[in-house]
Amino acid sequence: MATQAYYEVLLDYVKNSKPELGAEATQDNFNALLERVFGSKAPSIQTLAHGVYSRDVARPLVGMGEYSGKSAYIEKACALIEERVGVLFGAPTASQAAFDSWHKEACDGLCQLSNELPLVKPFCFGSAQKWLNMTLKNMLLTDQWGSAFEGIAKYLHCPVDSFIISAARDMELVIPPKAWSQWDSAEYYSFQEALRNAIGGESLIEWEMRIWPQYRA
Repeated sequence: MATQAYYEVLLDYVKNSKPELGAEATQDNFNALLERVFGSKAPSIQTLAHGVYSRDVARPLVGMGEYSGKSAYIEKACALIEERVGVLFGAPTASQAAFDSWHKEACDGLCQLSNELPLVKPFCFGSAQKWLNMTLKNMLLTDQWGSAFEGIAKYLHCPVDSFIISAARDMELVIPPKAWSQWDSAEYYSFQEALRNAIGGESLIEWEMRIWPQYRA
């Protein structure tokens, strides 16, 4: 995706998710907009992963409360994501199957780490995919890792949330009868495959960036 496309997606993000930034954000240049959305013109992978935790992952973690190890856990999880992304960028990804294998290993690692916590409900694959997929999406949005994503971006998954599920229902896809955060790996990968088949030649991440703002509005 070109920088202009990133800029337009970020503008949609501001309008729909960050109204507190104000309408003047639409007048900002790309780097200034990055700073307003992510807190930095050049956020690190761990910074982006922290942001995803706060926005998208923390709520399903019932039982964290005043857990004394919460901060250390978040640091470990974000470091794990950064390490796994390093593995992704360091080895050729020649197929969707190779990316999916990497993706599952990374999500399984997040689940294992998270389920060592004193949670009321298990940390499921659905929450792990959101954490990983949104970190990757935000990395794309910053346009810092453009060369590293060459040959990989077309394999990225669609982050699943309630808005994407609404879009999938409108496409008459089969949706697992539970909250997305509670999906297991089989349910998640079946959904990704069904979505990939339904949208045709467009990549999942490009489709998500185009469709999500429409359902979020």
